[in-house]
Amino acid sequence: MDEPELFKPAEDLKHLQLLEELEKDPHISQRKLSNKFGISLGVTNAFIKNMTKKGWLVVKGINHKRIGYFLTPKGIKEKTKLAYHLMENAISRYVEIKDRVAKKMVSLNTYGIKKIIFYGVGEEMEIAYITLQGVDIKLVGIIDDNPDIIGKKIFGFNVISIENFSKMSNNVCDAVLITSIKSKAIEMKKRAKKVFGPVGIKVESLRDDE
Repeated sequence: MDEPELFKPAEDLKHLQLLEELEKDPHISQRKLSNKFGISLGVTNAFIKNMTKKGWLVVKGINHKRIGYFLTPKGIKEKTKLAYHLMENAISRYVEIKDRVAKKMVSLNTYGIKKIIFYGVGEEMEIAYITLQGVDIKLVGIIDDNPDIIGKKIFGFNVISIENFSKMSNNVCDAVLITSIKSKAIEMKKRAKKVFGPVGIKVESLRDDE
C-alpha cells in the first residue's frame, strides 16, 4: 500500500518555496534553485514553466544569460494563498497523526504495556512522545536505522540501532512502536518482529495496512 495521501509531499510546497525564493532574487539560476530545494534541474524548469503559464511569473531578460523571473500580482496573491493552505494542511496532518497515536496508545494500555521503545525518528515520533505524556506508558528507548541519527540524544535517550538494542536485556521493554506511517514502516515492522518477537516483546505500528 502507498503512503496515505495526506502525507505525500505536496506540489504546493515546491510552488511556495520557488515563489518565495524568486521574490527575493528574481535572477537566481534554475540550477541554484534545484540545488537549494533538492530537486532535479528538469523538475525545477517544469515548475517555473508551469507557474509562468498560470500567470504567477513573468520572464524578463535581455538575453538567455541574464533572465529574471518576477512575481506578478497574481503570483504574489497565490503565494499568500499557498502559505495559508499549507498551514492548514500541517494542522490537519498533526491532528491525524495525533489521533493515530492516541488510538494506538489506548490499545497498548489494554494489553498492559508499561514500557515502550520508539522505532523511527521523525515528526510522527515527536507527536507520539507528546501523546505519551497522557498515558501510563513509559518511554525507555529510541532506535533508528539512519547512521546520521544513531548516537544523537533525543528526549534524553541516545538513539541506537536495532542491532544494539537486540543485545540488551529482554525485559528492557514490553513493546516496540514503529513511529512512522511511511511505506518503509512495513519493512521496519518485519525487522523489529525478527528481533523482538522471539523474546516476547510486542511490535506495533502506526500504519493501518498491516
